[in-house]
Amino acid sequence: MGQEKRKHEARRLTTKGLEGDYPRNIQIALSVSLLSFILIFNTIKGLLIAPYSGARAENITIVEEMAALEDITIPPPPVQRPQVQVEVAEPGETADQTDSLGEIVTLEFTSADIIPPRVDSIYEVYLVEVVPEITEFVSPAYPEAAKQAGIEGRVVVQVVVDERGKIVPGTERILASTNDIFNEPALEAARSCTFKPGRMGDRQVKVRVNIPFSFKLR
Repeated sequence: MGQEKRKHEARRLTTKGLEGDYPRNIQIALSVSLLSFILIFNTIKGLLIAPYSGARAENITIVEEMAALEDITIPPPPVQRPQVQVEVAEPGETADQTDSLGEIVTLEFTSADIIPPRVDSIYEVYLVEVVPEITEFVSPAYPEAAKQAGIEGRVVVQVVVDERGKIVPGTERILASTNDIFNEPALEAARSCTFKPGRMGDRQVKVRVNIPFSFKLR
């Protein structure tokens, strides 16, 4: 019984001592916190803040791109051809007076500037102004086998007539045929035909024409 009383008295004294030290402990804690904040503030203030390296890299990239653009060579503008000035005589002026108005400008042309007419062009018969006209028609030889068999037929041969009215060799071909037995005689006859050449304006030209051949038994 006496032991419990002593324990109770000891706890009471301990609690009373803690309650008496509470204000002093609060002051100590506040002082330590304030000192910590001061130390942290002084430490941050002394730090050096470096600029963001990414922005620097981007600036360097932009400068390099601008330097690359400056290296691009701009081609010079195309050279303009000189214009010919034509002097027109006023009413009452003579030819000599007109010539004295200015100097004659001479232009030099290269071979690339002059486009010659295409004399080797082959025209279709419906495109020429004057169609070739046959002047000598050669009848084909009748195949003996076709005679004995009583076969008749028709062949259309296409050829190219040149500027002289002659058939251009190698241009003849069978355009239509009722029987192959008549093809070779028709080609031979077409090579011997002559024409009055076709014309475009005042120029004779090559024209592609069709020559029909009929094979009939008498």
